[in-house]
Amino acid sequence: MAVEPEGFRPRRRGIQKQNIPLIILVAVLVGGVLFAGGKLGSMLLDYHRDRSAYDALADAAISGLAEPNATTEPGATPDPSQNQKPASEAPFSVNWEYLQGSNPDVVGWLFCADTSINYPVVQTSDNDFYLHRGFDKQPNNAGALFADYNAAIGVTYSNFIIYGHNMKDGSMFATVEKYLDPNFYTQHPYMYFMTPTQNYRVELISAHIVESSLNNYPGFFGGDGDYQQYLNEITSRSSFYTQSSVSTGYQLMTMSTCDYSGSYTDPRCLLQGLLVPIA
Repeated sequence: MAVEPEGFRPRRRGIQKQNIPLIILVAVLVGGVLFAGGKLGSMLLDYHRDRSAYDALADAAISGLAEPNATTEPGATPDPSQNQKPASEAPFSVNWEYLQGSNPDVVGWLFCADTSINYPVVQTSDNDFYLHRGFDKQPNNAGALFADYNAAIGVTYSNFIIYGHNMKDGSMFATVEKYLDPNFYTQHPYMYFMTPTQNYRVELISAHIVESSLNNYPGFFGGDGDYQQYLNEITSRSSFYTQSSVSTGYQLMTMSTCDYSGSYTDPRCLLQGLLVPIA
């Protein structure tokens, strides 16, 4: 019979104590990956749902919009003029009765050819309600495009401010930040803003980054001189040079969204234009 040497212990099957911390770490990492994957999947599902809801709303509320140019080569820069009516005409008609029946807070429809901006604009008594609610007033991370509670369309020497989220999937106001590139402005020099009483061509005049403070969001101007001074200021700070005539005869529109450049403590990207009435 063989005798085991002194101090010998048979090797036991199972997990050695020194491997337990490693196994726990691996389990935590795997759990983290699965959780992050689940969150990403949920976020992508929300993006798809939000886009689908707004696409369905556009299909029901607008008519006469030209289809995108199918002959454009993949990767080529689109030419907005090929996909819309002349700048002196509204690009489509809006069924205001349908929109107001769906949500009486609607005040306009904002559109920019060959971009994701094709949305209704709502307005209520505060600037919080639509931050995380969609057009249907249901909870929605993308929120809605909403006008400042104190803004009014058609008021002389005033600033019609619209807020929207800079969504990672390119929806809502993600397009606004693209105007920091002068080449993007060259291809998209104007937008359209339709309202129940008047349609406008938005002649874009400035895109720049500011700190999120009330000083950078003037609502009203004291008169022609005060207004002209502000227009001179924002065009001098713009990332692009505008071809439009900067006239105090037209109301100002400001589109505001978050900026991720870190230029300020709490930066915002402002895209601004003049509301020129059209047929």
